[in-house]
Amino acid sequence: MTTLHTTVRADASAAQGMALMTLSMLLFVSVDTMARYLTQDYPVLMVVWARFFVHLALMLVFILPRMPAIARPKNPTVIYARALLVFITTALAVAAFQLMPVADFHAISLISPMVVTALCAPMLGERVGRTAWGCIAVACIGAALVVKPGLSTLGLGTLFALGSVGTFALGAIFTRIANRHDTPMTVLFHTALLCGVLSCAVLPFVWVTPDLDGWVMIFAIGLVSSLAQYCSVKAFAAGPAALIMPFNYTGLLWATLAGLLIFGEYPDHLTILGAMIIAACAAYMYVREGR
Repeated sequence: MTTLHTTVRADASAAQGMALMTLSMLLFVSVDTMARYLTQDYPVLMVVWARFFVHLALMLVFILPRMPAIARPKNPTVIYARALLVFITTALAVAAFQLMPVADFHAISLISPMVVTALCAPMLGERVGRTAWGCIAVACIGAALVVKPGLSTLGLGTLFALGSVGTFALGAIFTRIANRHDTPMTVLFHTALLCGVLSCAVLPFVWVTPDLDGWVMIFAIGLVSSLAQYCSVKAFAAGPAALIMPFNYTGLLWATLAGLLIFGEYPDHLTILGAMIIAACAAYMYVREGR
């Protein structure tokens, strides 16, 4: 009876992690949508600063006074390694966007769940089942139908994109390891602390004084990004990384919906087909692992 109860609770926890990752991708797409407007008038690195600095300010004002224990990590080495990986991933992604088409970047980033899954066994000791591998492979096909990347030569932008995939995958693994010793709030606070300090260091070189609308967008990006980060960290705390990562693909669904409703970008038949494949894979894993 105890074994059965533990199994059911573990399955429910994994299902919660899948739902949290889906929500985090919705929030991240919302941040990207706002950033698309903001970068028309302000440098990209200011948007990066907004994401990290506002996140840090919110935690210092509202969370740290109520939870002073989050300032004392039990495993600072892992937490700060994860924070550095988050900053490097963001910087590499920004560099890649400046040198290559966005569609090509997203096509390359689709391999990140594969990389995470491959690293789960040696770094986390988690068993990667056939279902996870199969759903990732099928979802990757669906994602390729959505982004429809073109062929391009291996340039500096491609190298930056591949680098961001590698650091993102390592960051996901370090998130899972960090959650073994510290709470998600502790992980988020120290990530915000390191990334906030680093982004402030480059801010004087790119600063453009925002108007009122700019300040509102900057705060909104930081707030929504903070919520997205929290959901992502909580997702990895709830279930194995190999099961959580495939729900990263749902970001393509939200991005397609945002393009349709906000930018008037109507999806073609291949995009709709790819979105259906991704949704089917995510739903199958949710039902199979969460029941």
